[in-house]
Amino acid sequence: SQTKQAKLAPLGLSATGKLADNKLDFDADLTGAANTGLSADGNIVIAGTAVKSLDVNANLNNVPASIANGFVPGLAAEGTISGTAKASGTLAAPAIDFDLDWNDAATSQTTGAGLKALELRATGKFADNRLDFDASANAADGVALKTAGKVAVAEKTIQSLEIDANVTNVPASIANGFVPGLAAGGTVSGTVTASGTLSSPAVDFKLDWKDLATSQTKGAKLSSLNLSATGKFADNKLDFDTNVSGADGASLKAIGNVAIAGKTVESLKVDADIANLPAGIANNFVPGLAAEGVLSGTVVAEGSLASPTADFQLNWKNAATSHTKKAGLSQLAVNATGKLANNRLDFDANMNGAGNVALKAGGNVMIEGTVVKSLKVDANVSNLPASVANGFVPGLSAEGTISGTASVSGPLSAPKVDFKLNWKNAATSQTKGAGLSPFEITANGKLADNTLTIDTDLTGDSGLSMKGGGTVAITGSRALNLQFRGNLPFAILGAQLAQRGFVAEGTADLDLRITGTAAGPVINGSIATSGAKLVDVRRNLALNNVVANITMNGEQATISRLSGNFASGGSVTASGTVGIRPGSGYPVNIEVRLDRAVYVDGTLVVATVNGNLGLRGPLLTNPVLSGRLNVDKASITVPDKLPTSLREINIKHVNAPPAVRAQLRDENAQRAGEKSTTLTLDLQIHAPSKIFVRGRGIDSELGGSVTIRGTAATPVVSGGFTMRRGRLTMLNRRLNFTDKSRITFAGDLTPALDMEASSTSGTTTLTVDVTGLATDPSITFSSSPTLPQDEVLAQLIFGQSMSKLSPVQIAQLADAVSQLAGGRSTSLFEGLRNQLGVDDLNISTDEKGQTSVSVGRYLNERTYFELQQGGEAGAKAIINLDVGRGVKLRGAAGGNGAGEAGIVYEHEY
Repeated sequence: SQTKQAKLAPLGLSATGKLADNKLDFDADLTGAANTGLSADGNIVIAGTAVKSLDVNANLNNVPASIANGFVPGLAAEGTISGTAKASGTLAAPAIDFDLDWNDAATSQTTGAGLKALELRATGKFADNRLDFDASANAADGVALKTAGKVAVAEKTIQSLEIDANVTNVPASIANGFVPGLAAGGTVSGTVTASGTLSSPAVDFKLDWKDLATSQTKGAKLSSLNLSATGKFADNKLDFDTNVSGADGASLKAIGNVAIAGKTVESLKVDADIANLPAGIANNFVPGLAAEGVLSGTVVAEGSLASPTADFQLNWKNAATSHTKKAGLSQLAVNATGKLANNRLDFDANMNGAGNVALKAGGNVMIEGTVVKSLKVDANVSNLPASVANGFVPGLSAEGTISGTASVSGPLSAPKVDFKLNWKNAATSQTKGAGLSPFEITANGKLADNTLTIDTDLTGDSGLSMKGGGTVAITGSRALNLQFRGNLPFAILGAQLAQRGFVAEGTADLDLRITGTAAGPVINGSIATSGAKLVDVRRNLALNNVVANITMNGEQATISRLSGNFASGGSVTASGTVGIRPGSGYPVNIEVRLDRAVYVDGTLVVATVNGNLGLRGPLLTNPVLSGRLNVDKASITVPDKLPTSLREINIKHVNAPPAVRAQLRDENAQRAGEKSTTLTLDLQIHAPSKIFVRGRGIDSELGGSVTIRGTAATPVVSGGFTMRRGRLTMLNRRLNFTDKSRITFAGDLTPALDMEASSTSGTTTLTVDVTGLATDPSITFSSSPTLPQDEVLAQLIFGQSMSKLSPVQIAQLADAVSQLAGGRSTSLFEGLRNQLGVDDLNISTDEKGQTSVSVGRYLNERTYFELQQGGEAGAKAIINLDVGRGVKLRGAAGGNGAGEAGIVYEHEY
């Protein structure tokens, strides 16, 4: 199997011999293709089963080295071996001579190192327990290795040795086969001399490594490196002198000695000088460090590894790591000096950077083995970006700068800390998410006996001020004892309130004490405000002069007073309690009273309301809003013109970049995780009368009761308002609404109209129906007997058939239709008014078919002037002067010399 694995062609073997008188004489020849041959002859003397002596001569010719691969896995030997070997004497004390050549030598290691055309030669003699040898290896590109010497052996132990070796241009990559990941490059030359015993050798060496490279130096982007090392090892002591130099003035020099006892370092003494060494060399040992800049300095170390003494002075220019880069720190320079002696490290470090950033620290650290026993450190910080913490706390997004002092002493298990810090323009992802503007924090405190004592002062925009402090235990249940007082301007919550459609003005006065534990805090104190303002933009509500007094006793917050005046009129007061104990569900019991509160939605409804409301139940899950409201007066206005509405557009972001897709995923995830409170409704609304509906010729009064149940998201409304009186006016005709007319409400509480008005013209009964939502009602016409709607409208307004109307009457009819349908200023009369620049234009006909025209215009806010022409009265000029409080003065003069004068008083009820 070995010859097959070595890919040897079939071999021929011939052997002759004779065994007589305990002596074996033999002659053997092994031949193969390509002049492969191995011959051996001689004799062996045997005593019983033991070899007594031997005398053997062997000749090798082109024997493939690959035959060894079957015995050494992974060797991958190649080439051929030729030469002679001779052995004589006894097995206990043989005499051997050899002369061997290995042509085109190769193994997996030499192939991996790129060695080519390698030739090996070895000669030597072993006699009297001593090996004398001379070996050489040569390859392409001037690679050479020569070694000669002698080794004395006693039984199976090396007694002494004396070896001289010369190395020339040997590729350092030959070591890569033995050290995974080394990726060594360059060439090694030099000399090594060794003598003595293995237990106490003496070695002299002088080595040069040109174009030095390893995975670490490549990672640090070090180039053009050269290493020279000389030294001597004798009497268990290594003396060395090493120099490494590279591009851009990078260098490392180390000189000293190391004393060894067995396999243990007994003592050392090293002096090292570093210049312009790239800090990036550390990145291979610390993943994610991303260090940059250059290091220079000196290190002197001596003593034992168990208790060394060291002095150091280091400078790091243009210092940077992944953390400093994320924090935006630049142009950093770090200087550090110190001394390690008697298991104590004394140090002094300074860091400076752009933007007047400075950090100074000094002190000492007591070390026992590899454990920090105690420390005493004083530090001063100036303008340090708080963002430096973002690299250690994901999602913090800290901003601002920190200055101050800190002192630490004692063991790591129970340190004592004194600090005084100032954080300017402070902000984190949490404060920004809450819409808070950057603020300033001053904190003084002390950590001792596992208790943090702190005193803070927080100030910010709009008069934000908060002072307080106390103690926090950092072990066990983490007991709290904190007290805070200050002012909280509602303006700093502007962004957060705006997302919910609110605007707040004013300031809250806080006086809070927090006790208990971190898992179960107990809050006592008070919150008060006076003269505040709250606007609900979505519901068109504004509360002025808001006054609130809230006290907390650890279990619940008591609202002793909460009141405000609606900007539209009326007031609201509230009182009650809210549970504040964690895990209680925050039970609420609040009574609200409305006193002539005027609600104006801005488009349809104006209402004056009195009544009482109650909010009860767990606030975060299913509270109930109940009560009875009495509507003193309400006006529902049917808009004269349909508003130009905008439909929501479904926008899809095509080919969105990764950052936008990530933001959308976060927003969707946040919405999916949000929990909303379900507000249950149980409300009674009573309005016996004074529910007015006006607009598009409608003037009516209704009354009734409405019950609202269900939830705020899906209210269920029952009941409605029925007609008390009402009319519909179109041009010069008035129609009275029937008693069955009523108002109900849709799911979103928008008024739904179902009103009917009727009149007669001759023998025809004419009916007008107003139905649908008040925002966009539908007005239809019918008659008995049945007529087309345009004929019904002509009979209703002019009392005659459509075919008998004059052009002016037809135009008036079209204008009336536009008014009822809520037209968008497209009627003939509207166009004429705009072209003439007047405020009113009216063309009418009387029963005799005579046409009258009137034109009016406001001369100012109080004076209205009108000209009339037509009919039997002829021309007429009228002036109206509004003197205020519903009183108007009226005067007129006609072309026939007639005049008028009067006082008019108007009041809406």
